[in-house]
Amino acid sequence: MEQNQPLISSTDTTSADNSISLRNIRSLSGLRFYIPDYQRGYRWTSTQGLQMLDDFRDFIASIKKNNDGTFYCLQPVVVKPCVWTDSDGASVNGYEVIDGQQRLTTLLLLLKALYDVDARNDDGRFHMFEIHYQTRAGSREFLDRISDNEYCDSCALDCIDFYHMRLVYRALRDALSNRDSSDRGKYNDRLLTDFILDSNIDLDEDDDDIGTSIDLANNVRVIWYEIGQAERATSEGIFTRLNIGKIPLTNAELIKAMFLKDSNFGDVNPNAPDDVRHAQELGINLRQNQIAQEWNQIEQRLQDDAFWYFLGGDDWEKEYDTRIELIFDLMEGWNKEVEAYHTFNSFQRRLTGAAKNKKGKKPAKQRPAESAWKEVKDYFRELEYWYHDRVLFHLIGYLIACGKSIPFIKSLAVETITFENGNIQERRLNKDEFLEAIEGQVKELMKGVQLSQLSYPSVDIQRVLLLFNILSVIENERSDIKFPFDRYKQEGWDREHVASQTDKDRQEVPRDAKDREAWINDMLYYFTGARAKDCCDVDGKPESDEALRNQFVLDRAKEFHKRQSAEVDTLDNSPEKEARMRQLRLVSIIIDAKAQSMIDAKKRVREQYDQLLAQAFHDIRVYFEDDRLDDKDGLGNMALLNDWINRSYGNAFFAIKRMYIQDYDAAGVFIPLATKNLFMKYYSKRVDSMLTWTNDDARDYLAAIQAKLTPYLPPQQ
Repeated sequence: MEQNQPLISSTDTTSADNSISLRNIRSLSGLRFYIPDYQRGYRWTSTQGLQMLDDFRDFIASIKKNNDGTFYCLQPVVVKPCVWTDSDGASVNGYEVIDGQQRLTTLLLLLKALYDVDARNDDGRFHMFEIHYQTRAGSREFLDRISDNEYCDSCALDCIDFYHMRLVYRALRDALSNRDSSDRGKYNDRLLTDFILDSNIDLDEDDDDIGTSIDLANNVRVIWYEIGQAERATSEGIFTRLNIGKIPLTNAELIKAMFLKDSNFGDVNPNAPDDVRHAQELGINLRQNQIAQEWNQIEQRLQDDAFWYFLGGDDWEKEYDTRIELIFDLMEGWNKEVEAYHTFNSFQRRLTGAAKNKKGKKPAKQRPAESAWKEVKDYFRELEYWYHDRVLFHLIGYLIACGKSIPFIKSLAVETITFENGNIQERRLNKDEFLEAIEGQVKELMKGVQLSQLSYPSVDIQRVLLLFNILSVIENERSDIKFPFDRYKQEGWDREHVASQTDKDRQEVPRDAKDREAWINDMLYYFTGARAKDCCDVDGKPESDEALRNQFVLDRAKEFHKRQSAEVDTLDNSPEKEARMRQLRLVSIIIDAKAQSMIDAKKRVREQYDQLLAQAFHDIRVYFEDDRLDDKDGLGNMALLNDWINRSYGNAFFAIKRMYIQDYDAAGVFIPLATKNLFMKYYSKRVDSMLTWTNDDARDYLAAIQAKLTPYLPPQQ
């Protein structure tokens, strides 16, 4: 057993810059790793260990079937060269593991299990790497002797790390021992060892006629991220950054490190004269700085939400802390079904020049890193071109919002021509041709849509309303206004009813206490202008005390009623006086309901409160003539609205929604153009009331939608 904790120090052998590479498992032979005390101990379970084994097996089955040159890649191991003093006082050269120690330890346990199950695996070509835990005395010896059951059992309870290591090791050993030896696919674990440690293995060794030799060990790799001397952050700082919220290195971070490697931009001849060597170094630095600057410019551009949400924003299947990663994912066909570092692995092949283009040609003579970076910039510039062209922005933004992918839209810009002799040629469409192709896709989305037949909750209503709003914006060529896809998506605009959906033969009083209060407050605001947001403290700041806010609204409503009653008393009998008296009667009922709502629920007479609300709701529905619309689920009664306009209690009258739309529009809040026009009744040919949405209003609105969308709609039956 080790008695003393090893001491760690820096080493002078580390390179200056952080570096990144893909290392096969065979290259770990004989290495020594050091797990510092700032990391938690080994905590993987047998389930996680078996998952690693199953991942290897699945990959082997896949490559035996396809042999397409792909490889399996473990997630990153972040290391830093270091020297430490072992328990016997000897100096040890190795690597401090900053991130990935759980995976590295499990890989060691898997290799040991492979060796223990089949002695043929231990042919002397691979020397097991070592792991030293700073705060776990005896960790190296325990891992070395983990196949010794008696020894392991005696030590397992001395340390919780040992306990978990033993569980994972035995689960792996049992899984390897109990395999079905007749299955040469998923469970061929002799071949598993070959993949990890050996090379140039015949995949079809039992078939003399078909032999496929491949460097198997190069097909299982680890992402090796090595910290250089120039890194100012401490190991603990790097570890914290990587592990806050358990956020791993992203594909973007890994790809950036690859792009900025010195070796991508030429060699520096150490034997050259100083001026020549300095010129070579300067050339490399200038190219690195240029790419880093262009990288930052692209990232900054994508951080603009107007651009980002035009491209889909949060609709992607993963979150992007570094948004340029989206470009890489699009280029490499990432989806949630592929492994986590699929995009990084693909770019690794690009930057090493190993990848071939679609036609099977070898990479161009241009350096792979510079060629790949040019592809990134070209991809991004095409997206920018879409964004800056007014018509393309709106129609492509519409297609993306409806689920069309960016790679699919890009493919529309290229026409494939097949000649009689079988040759194939690609031709890039000009702008007008591309626009025609985009319009054709919009028509595809409208295929089969009959506006008069649409009924809530059909998803086609959302697409129709969004297109109606977008076309309304495009039509206004004198304005530089663009449809804000960021606001549309972030604020949750969705298809909602213009007039209340409530059955006209029922009295639907809100049941929830807060919904009731919201309804009462909306009615008081509509009729009296009293609202809680106008209540301020002595310093002029918005009042936060709910009781004071409620009392403020009640007092202002009573003042309004008193003032208006005095004015009405001076009027002669006339239709105007009758109308104002009718309003005051409604205000009186609502004031009483407000006063009741402010009484503690335990002291309030529930039946009296319910009856008062029912009466108020009935009388106000009559006042707003809320039963003048026949088809409340048809397209003529649908608009893009969101929760804070559609009112949480679900029974907002047309006039109440209109009031809030006016308020928000006056305050500069985004309101979809067609929605605003609708509530101002710009589509209505004849307006007899601004209080309610009528059959005539709905018919005229539907006709306006029909006229605007006709170029994209199928012939109406």
